[in-house]
Amino acid sequence: MERLSALPDRRIQKKTLHRLDEMVFVAICAVISGAEGWSDIVDFAQAKLDWLRRFVRLDHGIPVDDTFARVLSVLSPKALTECLLAWTQDLAEQHPGEIIALDGKTARRSHDRKNQRGPLHLVRAWATTQGVALGMVKTEAKSNEITAIPELLTLLQLKGALVTIDAMGCQTAIAEQIVRQGGDYLLAVKDNQPSLHASLRDFFQTAKAQQFAGVEYSFAEEIDTGHGRIETRRCWASECLQTLDNPSRWFGLKSIVLIERERITGERVSVEQASHQLTPCASPKPRPRRACPLGD
Repeated sequence: MERLSALPDRRIQKKTLHRLDEMVFVAICAVISGAEGWSDIVDFAQAKLDWLRRFVRLDHGIPVDDTFARVLSVLSPKALTECLLAWTQDLAEQHPGEIIALDGKTARRSHDRKNQRGPLHLVRAWATTQGVALGMVKTEAKSNEITAIPELLTLLQLKGALVTIDAMGCQTAIAEQIVRQGGDYLLAVKDNQPSLHASLRDFFQTAKAQQFAGVEYSFAEEIDTGHGRIETRRCWASECLQTLDNPSRWFGLKSIVLIERERITGERVSVEQASHQLTPCASPKPRPRRACPLGD
C-alpha cells in the first residue's frame, strides 16, 4: 500500500470519493483471482469485502464498475509498472550472486487477426534462486528486444547479481549498462555477432584439439539422468582473450566460456555446443561472471 500510495492521481481531488491506491489494490486482487472485466472486479470485491477491509479501509464501500473503468483507464501504465516492480523487489530477498535471467516470451493467443494486431511479446526478468518474476516490458516484436532490454534493466537492482541474456541481448551497450548498475553479465553469442562468434568457435576448437596445451582454463562437468536419457553438460572457461577482435569494447570482459551438452537416448548420441560465453570476472571457478556466450 505504501508503493500504491505513490501513484499519481489525475482526478480532481475535491470530487473523489474512493482512494486510488485502494481501488488499484482491489483490482489487482480481483484480477489475480480470475476477474476479466470491470463487473467481475466489483463482484469479487463485494464477495470479499470483509477480507479486503483487513488491508484497506474502503470507507465508501465498493466503487461501481463504471467508476473502476473510468479511474483505472486513465492510470499511467508506466507509473503502475514501476510501482509493482518496486514492490516486487521490496519483497525479494537479496541473495549474493543471484542469477537474473532475461528472456523474451510471446503470449499465447494474444494476437488479434480481426484488427490486424500481432501477438503480445514481452521481455521478462526472472530471479532463478527465488523463482520470482522481477519485471517485464512489452515490445512490438521480438526484434525490438534490443531496445526493451535496457529499459527493463533500468528498473532492476543488479548489484551483486549475474544477468544472463540470450544472443539477442549480446550488445556492448547492454553489457556496459549491467556492469555500471553493479552486476555481471553472461551473454550468448550467435551469428548476430559473426566475427565474435567465429573467433570464439575457432579458439575453443583449436584449444580442445590440442587438449588446452599452454592454455589456462577451468573445467566443470555434471551428469543428469531421467526420462530415459543421460545428459552430460561440460563447461570450459578461459581468460585468454587475445584471439578476440578488440575485446576492450566489451566493458569489463575477463573470460570466455564454452558449454557442451551430450545426450544419450537409447542408442542415439547427440552433442550440442550450446554456447561459448564471454565474462568479466577474474577466474570463473564455480561460475563465470560478466560474460558473453557463443552458441552455434
